[in-house]
Amino acid sequence: MVFFSFSHLSKSVPFSFPEHAKSMTKNIKKSLVLLVKISLILSIFVFLFYQASRNNAFSEFLDHPKHWGYLTLAFLANFVGLSITIFRWQYLLNAIGVPLKLKEAFRIGFLSFLFNLAPVGIVTGDGIRFYMLFHQFPNERAKSFAGIVMDRAIGLYVMFLIAVVAIFATGFYALSGTSVAMPFLSVATIVPGMLFLLGISTVVALLVLLPDLTRGTGAKLLDRCCGRIPKLKSVILAVQGYRNHKSVLLIAGTMTIAVHTLFSLGIWLIAIGFYGYAPTAADHLVLHPVANVTQLIPLAAGPYEMVLDNMYTFYTIIHTADSKTYWLGYGLLIALGYRLISILLGGIGVLYYFFGQKASDFSYQESGDGDKASESGSDS
Repeated sequence: MVFFSFSHLSKSVPFSFPEHAKSMTKNIKKSLVLLVKISLILSIFVFLFYQASRNNAFSEFLDHPKHWGYLTLAFLANFVGLSITIFRWQYLLNAIGVPLKLKEAFRIGFLSFLFNLAPVGIVTGDGIRFYMLFHQFPNERAKSFAGIVMDRAIGLYVMFLIAVVAIFATGFYALSGTSVAMPFLSVATIVPGMLFLLGISTVVALLVLLPDLTRGTGAKLLDRCCGRIPKLKSVILAVQGYRNHKSVLLIAGTMTIAVHTLFSLGIWLIAIGFYGYAPTAADHLVLHPVANVTQLIPLAAGPYEMVLDNMYTFYTIIHTADSKTYWLGYGLLIALGYRLISILLGGIGVLYYFFGQKASDFSYQESGDGDKASESGSDS
C-alpha cells in the first residue's frame, strides 16, 4: 500500500531530477560569469584609482575651476548623439519592413542604453531591443534581429573609419607615445590595429552587401552552412536584404559620422569643463573612437577608462613647452564624467519609457471608451 502510494505520487508529480540539475548548473554558470565580470570591472577601477592617487590626479582635479557651460554642452552633445543613434536604428528597421514608430523607438532605445551600463555591457542593451521587438512584431523576428545587427555594424564600421582618418589627419601616427602602465598600448600598436579592424570590417561589409557574383555558389554555401539552422539563415537573408537599400545605408552612415563626432566632441567638452585645457577637438576623434573599441569587450566599464586614461599621456610631449601635462588619472576622471552623463541620460530614458507607457495606456483606454460609446449609440 505504501509502495502503491509512493509510485502513484511519483507519477503525479512532474519532476525530472536531470533537467532540474541541468537548469541549476546553467544558472550557477551565469552567476559565476556575472561575478567574474563584476570582479574584473572592480579590479580595473582599483588599479586606475591607485595610479591616479600616485599622480595626485584628484588634488589636481579639485584645484582646477570647473566650467559648467562646457559641461552642459557636453551633456547636450551626448544627448543629441544618442537621439540620432535611436533615429538611425528606427530608420534601418523601417527600410526592411519593420513598422517601428519613432516614439516607440525612443522608448526602447533609451531603455536599452541604460542596460548598456550593466556589467555584461553592450550585449544586454541589444538584447533588450530584440526582446521588445520580439513581443511587438512576432512575425518579423528575423528582420528585427537583422536591423539590430546592421545598426551595430554601421556604428562600428564608421567608428573605425573616423579613427583611421583622424589618426593621419591629426598627425597622431607620428607621435612617439607609449603607455607607461600599459606597454602594449602605443602609437605603434594602435595605428596598425585600427587599420586591421577597418580592413576586416570592409571585407565583411563587401561580402554581405555586394550582389552575389558567384552564380549561385554563395547561395548553395549558405544552404550547406545554415540549412539545419533555419533561424540563422533567415537572419542572414534579412541582413542581405539591405543590398536593395544602398541609399538607406549611405544615409545611416552619414548619421553615424555625426554621432561619433558628437560623442568625441562631448569628451573634449568634459575635459575643458574639468581642467580648462585638453588636446584639440580633432585629437579627440582619435582618442574617443580608439578607446571605444573596447565596447567589443562585454564589460560595461573599465577597459574604456583604462585605454582613454593612458592615451592622454601620449600628448604630454607635444604640450610640455606650454606646461600642459596629461598625467595618469587625467583621462580617468574625464571618462568618469562621461559615465555620469550616460547615467543621467539613462535615467531620463527610464522616465520617458514609463511616462510614455502611461500615455500610451491612457490613449488606448480613451479610444476604447470612445468605441464603446459609439457602439451604445448605434444600438440605441
